Amino acid sequence: RHATQQTAGFLSKSITTPLDGSAGRRARRESLFVSHKLSNDEQSTDVVTVKRRVKAAIAESGVGYLDLASIHSPATDRERRLASYRALIELRDQGFVRAVGVCNYGVGPLGEIAEAMGEENYRNLPAVNQLELSPFNAHADVVRYCD
Repeated sequence: RHATQQTAGFLSKSITTPLDGSAGRRARRESLFVSHKLSNDEQSTDVVTVKRRVKAAIAESGVGYLDLASIHSPATDRERRLASYRALIELRDQGFVRAVGVCNYGVGPLGEIAEAMGEENYRNLPAVNQLELSPFNAHADVVRYCD
């Protein structure tokens, strides 16, 4: 099962009972994959602010940690994108997040992360780049870059 916590989206209030196992066997945390997308409004140049926002989403959903935290869109400036990404990496390293990803990132913003994190440091590159792929929207350049 996959539950998404998105404070700016439709599912922000859909998780009403704790998912940490305290509500019974069916709600055991281990059987869920919980993700959170950091909206453009939640991105910040202040790493501490971003970390507080993600921790608030974790607390609100009652899950203890997120399986995936991602940046919803690169439609902000470079400084905000990279500071927000660094915050997610720190949260991963502190155990609040298991994996860090991005959404809708093209080659340019992906390259920014690779440059800032160090291309040889694969652990800090996005685990996921969620984007639409279809015959009409193939993103061939992104697929090549990520391959």
